[in-house]
Amino acid sequence: MAELEVKKHLKKIIGVIKLPNNGGWLKKLGAIAVEVAIIVFSLVLANALHNYSLRKHQEEECKIFLQGLKEDLKADISTLKENILFYKEADSSYRYLNNLPSISELDKGRLNYSLSGINISCSFRPHSSRYEGFKSSGKLLQIEDQKLLYNILLLYQEKIQNLGLSENAWLSSHNRLMNYLMEETDIDINNIETAVAHKIFNQRKVKNYTSVLIPWDQLLERYQEVLTLEQTIIKQINQHYPENDK
Repeated sequence: MAELEVKKHLKKIIGVIKLPNNGGWLKKLGAIAVEVAIIVFSLVLANALHNYSLRKHQEEECKIFLQGLKEDLKADISTLKENILFYKEADSSYRYLNNLPSISELDKGRLNYSLSGINISCSFRPHSSRYEGFKSSGKLLQIEDQKLLYNILLLYQEKIQNLGLSENAWLSSHNRLMNYLMEETDIDINNIETAVAHKIFNQRKVKNYTSVLIPWDQLLERYQEVLTLEQTIIKQINQHYPENDK
């Protein structure tokens, strides 16, 4: 549309130049100036409308992304809370298995409860595909709230990665214990006699495994950091889109 207007007024300028010089050059220059001003105004207006349209499109893209991200974080928070409970249970179980009382003082129920969970592990797998897609398309900078953008980057580029490092170390130790129990002791952990379990879990090597499987403070602290940051991001998103605050 702007190109057509420019062409139209350029033709007028050429037409003015070709006219006989009856009115003098001053009159021609005035007519040319008017046409040039119209061309400039048309270009400025067209550029402003284009920028406005682009900005509205980017704002809508950003809104859709942040609303979707909030749902991803809600799902993550549910998983984080479940995993924290798992590691707290693991803390109790592995502490007991690492320091078993004598066979005469052994609480069979407590032993069986602790043994029932040692073949179970968990890990945090964030819903990050939406974030990765938005990042790879170079659209993260469309988020104008710099504090919100900072927290999103901090979450995915640092906090979740740090949590993964701590958790992978725990999972590696868990795998070593399970491999040892299956390959070296040839027992069914779900159907084991109390005396046999007491003997195996008092072996120095097994005690070393159960010792490192007592979740260290860093693991739980990093879980809490991710959980707290995700809750903060949701609050920040709700400040921008309160009508979607549920």
